[in-house]
Amino acid sequence: MVRIGIVCNGLDFPGHQAQIIKGILSDTRLEIALLVTRASTGSSPDRPVSERLNDLFYSVVTRAESILTKNRSDVPHIDEMISLTFELKNVPIISIDPNPNSATASTTIDAIQEHRCDVLLQFDSAAPDAALSEFARLGVWRFDFADGELYRGGPAGFWEWYDDHPYSGVTLRVLGGVNGVKRTINRAIYSTYRLSWNENRRRMFDRSRTLMLDCLDQVAKTNSVRTAKSNIVFDKILRTTPSIVIILISIVKYIFRIIFRTIYKSIWKVQFGIATAPVDKTNIEFNKFDDLHFPDKKLFWADPFIVNKDSSNFVFVEELYYKDGVGTINCLEFRDGELLSNDVVLKKPYHLSYPFIFRHDDTYFMCPETSNNRTIDVYRCVDFPLKWEHQQTLMDDIYACETSIHELNGKWWLFTNIARNSFNECNYELHLFSSDDPLGRDWVPHPLNPVVQDAGRARNGGGVMTLDNQLYRMAQGLDGRTYGSNFIVNRIVTLNETEYEEKLVQKVFPNWHAELQGTHHFVVSDDVAVVDFWRPIFKYS
Repeated sequence: MVRIGIVCNGLDFPGHQAQIIKGILSDTRLEIALLVTRASTGSSPDRPVSERLNDLFYSVVTRAESILTKNRSDVPHIDEMISLTFELKNVPIISIDPNPNSATASTTIDAIQEHRCDVLLQFDSAAPDAALSEFARLGVWRFDFADGELYRGGPAGFWEWYDDHPYSGVTLRVLGGVNGVKRTINRAIYSTYRLSWNENRRRMFDRSRTLMLDCLDQVAKTNSVRTAKSNIVFDKILRTTPSIVIILISIVKYIFRIIFRTIYKSIWKVQFGIATAPVDKTNIEFNKFDDLHFPDKKLFWADPFIVNKDSSNFVFVEELYYKDGVGTINCLEFRDGELLSNDVVLKKPYHLSYPFIFRHDDTYFMCPETSNNRTIDVYRCVDFPLKWEHQQTLMDDIYACETSIHELNGKWWLFTNIARNSFNECNYELHLFSSDDPLGRDWVPHPLNPVVQDAGRARNGGGVMTLDNQLYRMAQGLDGRTYGSNFIVNRIVTLNETEYEEKLVQKVFPNWHAELQGTHHFVVSDDVAVVDFWRPIFKYS
């Protein structure tokens, strides 16, 4: 049993902290053994008047912006204070004086030590306290709502939004414990929400829940916690509350971004298309993908997978009519660059996309994205290329996107992007599973899951393939600015049942053709490759 202490201001918690506590209470391996409350020291009387005015003005403007965005927020509950008096009624509470020289200090220290906590979670707003770290075997855990490499300080979510930086981050740090130093134990990078700094902050808070619970799960399984990779040197400024001038500029930025997005979406829409070309796997030249294929302007094709058979290229795609908004899986047959046919091969009441194709026992199988059905399904081809029958539901009650399956030395690996947040966003977590049977339900989760927590390279964009005798995973380069601006080539360095490591090799943009604005998917099959891309088109054309 992992014994957890929580340092807090009382029994009313912000929504994201309440979610973490409820997650702990629902796990039989974890126990909240102690609540440590301490009085607030208040604001320093020595702070300059200008800093106090900045705080006040920022608070007022943020409150106003929050009211404007909360009704359309994906996670409004994050801002609410939630009482956990009932849930924590049997947990002992120790109140400590922030003054270490007080008369009760030594008695309080003895009382905390008696509870033998493995971890202390610091949920109050005080600065990190090295003294508290002595009371827990694995130290004091505390969130920094920033990526820790480009941004540190606060306010949470504001500066990334203000700078229009594509990514925001959350870092979980530990002070003290076995190593006796401050170190990063978990870190995740997300797409910045460009339209609202409040919504960006809410999303950061919402995502913090899984970071904390994943680390506690590690402790429950291994009695220890890993150290995450992070920069040793931080050479950027420490962010603080913005000045009144910056806040006024922020108001202008907020209004401009809302107006620009509204106008852009009312005039333009994104149309995806595809191109195929023969390739040399040791030297892929995108200028050869010059025969662009776009469908009728009422729809788009995306997420292509290719099978070369009987002198034809059969390209399986997501086809989506804008008016319906529900994708089907279609097969496009090309021969000598000419489109011969376009047939629907899979249609459901829910959205389908990403028709991943693989072979097993000389049979073609398809694993399309069925996240809206909360399943990962596999279909068997009974009459190539048009007839497919449901073979197996590999996983259910799961919101997973862009699933890819790859065989390596007799072991099957399933790469998928799972949404574990309040808004079903699959962009920033890559999960890995293994099995001896690609058609069974016995998929074992990798102990390092999620193996990638980075919106810039987590989401699959074409699966895993061998190029130039190296294993690569194609991924989408996603940020809060433009969906599908580029795809990422990641080289898989280590892949086994206990380890996974990949390194970013290259970002690929659609620079080979002036008409194109983005690309997010690339597949090589035998000596033929297929890529998708998009262009903006007039919405009413």
